[in-house]
Amino acid sequence: MFNINWKYWLSILLPGKIRSAKITAWMLVVLSYLQNIYNEFLNLRVQWIYDINFTAQIMYLEKKLNQELETSLISISDGQMVSSIYLQNAETNEQPLFVYNEAENSPVFVSNFSELDDEIDFYVNVPAGLDETKINNIIKKYNILGKTYNIIENE
Repeated sequence: MFNINWKYWLSILLPGKIRSAKITAWMLVVLSYLQNIYNEFLNLRVQWIYDINFTAQIMYLEKKLNQELETSLISISDGQMVSSIYLQNAETNEQPLFVYNEAENSPVFVSNFSELDDEIDFYVNVPAGLDETKINNIIKKYNILGKTYNIIENE
């Protein structure tokens, strides 16, 4: 689909009255610039198809980070998930909400919104000395919107 035979199309599209070896050679020289642009397009197409195959899944993100930074020491681990309990407002006059039974004697701790801001979805473990801006750019390119991460440098 993307292979163009330039000589063939030039011989077909060139009118028969001016179709000679000298004119055909001159037209191929004129088309050489277009051929260079077309070859750059083909190379970019291959690169884009390769990049599209990477997703935000952990194994693909690890592979992309390790390939781009030329190492095999980068790993991704799960973050801490904080489960929060939403309580009702006293002014709504709804039925009371029972968090636990008094006989169980197990208290439930209610978190504050400021504590929930520390929730990290995943950690990126990298060896010390790697370019952190490049790591951030790669992760931002493939990361799902809303997922938070933190980069941890290992020694």
